[in-house]
Amino acid sequence: MKRNKQILKEIKNLVMEYKALNEKTDIPAFKKSIGLTIKSAKIQGNARKPLSTYSDEEILTILFDNNKTLQLQAAPESTVGDETYIYPDKDVKKMKGKTIQDIKNLDYDTEVVITMTDGSSFTFKCDSESAEGAIFNYYFK
Repeated sequence: MKRNKQILKEIKNLVMEYKALNEKTDIPAFKKSIGLTIKSAKIQGNARKPLSTYSDEEILTILFDNNKTLQLQAAPESTVGDETYIYPDKDVKKMKGKTIQDIKNLDYDTEVVITMTDGSSFTFKCDSESAEGAIFNYYFK
């Protein structure tokens, strides 16, 4: 019994260490967005990226004051043209005028948390209509 508790504790520590590594902002699109002020934000359903093979996606597009954009594209994990969705925890229009302080990528690319300089935060999750799931792809232009 004592050995089992020790193993469970070690597993818990490894999981926490993995999560801490995964949460670091090492995605170039995120690094470029930190410190920029948001001009507008919107979620587009069934939008298409030029190089994308998926037809039923949703994309969160954040336009900054310097006319650069950050896009979070919900794409299916399977090769089937599965419909994908982005679920925001708040109205994306409330992001207008706020400056990004930090962006974290959580839960195996399915959740993004954007923290603003005023202390507010916005959480976005992506999912698909099937059991295959979805992940975010990131673009900064």
